[in-house]
Amino acid sequence: MTDPVLDIRDLGVAFTTRSRTVAALRDLSCRIGPAEVLGLVGESGSGKSTVALAIMGALGPGGRVTAGSIRFQGREILGLPERALRSIRGRGIAMVGQEPMSALNPTMRIGAQLAEVPMLHGAPRAQALALARQALAEVDLPDPDRMLASWPHQLSGGQLQRIAIAMALLARPALLILDEPTTALDVTVEAGIVDLLKRLGRRHGMAALFISHNLGLVAGICDRLSVLYAGEVVESGPVAAMFHRPRHPYTNALLRALPRLDGPPRQPPEPLPGSQPLADDRPAGCSFAPRCAHARPGLCDHQPVPLTVTGDSALRCLRPLDRADTPAPTAPRPPPAPGRVVLRVEDLVKHHGGMANPAVAGVSFDARAGETLAIVGESGCGKSTLARMVMGLDGATGGRILLDGQDIQHLPVERRPAAAISALQMVFQNPSDTLNPARTVGAQVMRAVELFHPPQGRAERLASLFEQVRLSPALARRKPAQLSGGQRQRIGIARALAAEPRILVADEPVSALDTGVQAAVVALLLDLQRQRGATLIFISHDLALVRHLADRVMVMYRGLVMEIGPTEAVLAPPFHPYTQALLAAVPVPDPTVPRPRVPAAFGPEIPGGCPFQAGCPMREGRCASLPPLVTVAPGHLIRCHRTPGGG
Repeated sequence: MTDPVLDIRDLGVAFTTRSRTVAALRDLSCRIGPAEVLGLVGESGSGKSTVALAIMGALGPGGRVTAGSIRFQGREILGLPERALRSIRGRGIAMVGQEPMSALNPTMRIGAQLAEVPMLHGAPRAQALALARQALAEVDLPDPDRMLASWPHQLSGGQLQRIAIAMALLARPALLILDEPTTALDVTVEAGIVDLLKRLGRRHGMAALFISHNLGLVAGICDRLSVLYAGEVVESGPVAAMFHRPRHPYTNALLRALPRLDGPPRQPPEPLPGSQPLADDRPAGCSFAPRCAHARPGLCDHQPVPLTVTGDSALRCLRPLDRADTPAPTAPRPPPAPGRVVLRVEDLVKHHGGMANPAVAGVSFDARAGETLAIVGESGCGKSTLARMVMGLDGATGGRILLDGQDIQHLPVERRPAAAISALQMVFQNPSDTLNPARTVGAQVMRAVELFHPPQGRAERLASLFEQVRLSPALARRKPAQLSGGQRQRIGIARALAAEPRILVADEPVSALDTGVQAAVVALLLDLQRQRGATLIFISHDLALVRHLADRVMVMYRGLVMEIGPTEAVLAPPFHPYTQALLAAVPVPDPTVPRPRVPAAFGPEIPGGCPFQAGCPMREGRCASLPPLVTVAPGHLIRCHRTPGGG
């Protein structure tokens, strides 16, 4: 057997604060061979990033390794002095994190930052700059000279992530650690990054540790998979076996919570019950037992469960699953009866100063009572700008916004009547940006209660809101930093529900959440919509998720509506070429299914004509003129010259 590049055995990690010491990892073992990609998956708090920090020797002043061994290329690296570790970092082991800006200096140009890597290893400046230019070309960045001269803030998230990968590869490491490298990226950019990593891995023969909570991505890039829960490996093995026949109930639950394009439509992903225990509050026995429908009292909650190794697989479970144990999927949701139009947007336009083209260019749509309308597209397409104009947070340049037939476009939120504010509420992508870190979450939700309810019964109303979003009212005394990401997002939903809105605008509300938490938040939104008969405008770039929850889909690109119609119609031929590009980019959670090549989506802008023509594989001469939005079936419209009647 080939000697592993990385060999971790029985690793334990603890973090110490002023009052206590908490074990973050326990008895963790894994091996990565040359040119092999090991996936590490699990919910937030499971210990995935702690593994990466332990390998890099970067646990910080409060963290320490309490047990075990980490061997890199046969050499024990635990306990090495900092100077010796520096000689390994970069040239031996390199790491790419979730947020590329954290690895880049905003006060230095890209070229200078990339050149630092070979210069640290003795290359003269001219050679270092040449290597930096070569690295940018290797990660498929166009116009390397312009990139080298750019500042970080001048580039997109996808470009910055490719630059972070180029920086990591400059020293030709033997092991590349990727910690959630695509979480904040659009689905098309994400697909391009994954394809890039696969090509680079084959070209350079690197070993890689790929940390993610997205099982669809893992299926497309990894050879083997380890699943972490509460700081322990609960299952590991070849990726195909793990996806086709998971043995641990937690692995199975993660897969069932994953939205799929190949599943039945209108069948929401299944949320995991409960939540992962805190590191200092693990239950006796199996840590997953309190959330496991397969657990047996007196057995699974009695004593710690050992990890049983069989061949190239391992399992930590006393009652492993077989095919007969897998429950039937939940029934699809019935489509809602069409309601009256509650929100109408007519030819809405938004110009930003200094931009040649509008951010929103004549968008029109209706939203009906009780329906879910999804608005999809990449960053920069105008989705969030459109939502902010509807909410009165941003003024429109032209057009109309009609709420119950009344034009509110010209009214910013501070001038809107209380009834309009109450009717329209918003859930933001990152609740941390809208929550005051210095105040308890209960006080912040209560502020919304005070705005929309009389003094009598406010305390009961607050408790009821927490219960509606499935949070204990006891959490009201905590501050945002004391809650998980999923809990903070539920607080944001509770605050929006305090007004008892008839229309809820959710702007990427689950894109940064774990698969299980994402499924729980989506289930919550759908339950609340069904109970209240409310309209949900769901903004996302995840078409797999949209397929399961939306009644209609509107696809936007560069401020224009490219396609709109019933979900089943939009996600089936005939596609707009841009819709097809978005669909091709959706990760397939099955390692045996070949991944289609993703066409370039967000191409360079060409003045005039179809805005997608630069990235369209079917571009032709008539694309130099802007096609109209043409009806191809009842309620289904497409903006494309190749559509019958499109020009």
